[in-house]
Amino acid sequence: MPIMQKLINLVILDSTDSTNEWIKRHHNQNCEYQACLAAQQTSGKGQPGKNWYSPKGENIYLSLLINNTIPAPQLSLLSALAVASSCLEIDKKLPIKIKWPNDIMCDGKKIAGVLLEQFNKNSLIIGIGLNLHLSKQDKQQISQPVTALNELTSKKLNRTEIANLLLKNLIHTIKTYQKIGFAPFLSQWKQLDFLNNKEIAIFHANKTYNGTYLGINENGQVQLKTSSTIMTLSSGTIVDTHLFTL
Repeated sequence: MPIMQKLINLVILDSTDSTNEWIKRHHNQNCEYQACLAAQQTSGKGQPGKNWYSPKGENIYLSLLINNTIPAPQLSLLSALAVASSCLEIDKKLPIKIKWPNDIMCDGKKIAGVLLEQFNKNSLIIGIGLNLHLSKQDKQQISQPVTALNELTSKKLNRTEIANLLLKNLIHTIKTYQKIGFAPFLSQWKQLDFLNNKEIAIFHANKTYNGTYLGINENGQVQLKTSSTIMTLSSGTIVDTHLFTL
């Protein structure tokens, strides 16, 4: 992976417990970007309280640590956009969508996810899982509808090349944001927005809020129209989505 190794401190592993956890144990504060790519995770991390099923040699398990102060809510969305863009570079015909804040969907099924963790005051870790191949047995280990790139495209899927593409797009997206902010990404988000005008429920700050999803604003915050007001939320978890458009 020569291109990315010139830009970042990259380690490629056969197996680890979690690429995010490996980064935490081997944090190098002297480099702007530090990455870990593994063929297998034995304790892969998904959203809080969930595991990320990580069979060996089948998919992308990748973490990128950045030593800067991008706000976490915006970095979460930027990371999702970078992953979605990478999928579309593999095959522009893929019906890729993003489910706020950072689930990558295809035909209504999850194909990739992003886990953002604050490591210290000035460092964030972006963890990415991207499904390239999933067997029927693999899917039985996962508690939600999922899909994989090999089911959706006839394009050649090379793990190393796809990991390189993800890192390239992540760093390009981050650097673009640092120059011009989040607002220019809004139009791309709107094109890929899975939740547009759907009735949803968001769990935030120990409460569940129901309403109509109105998209995100120029600060990357979700706008939710409830029965009494329009709420603006920087973070949360989608707990229910009615899959119809108003």
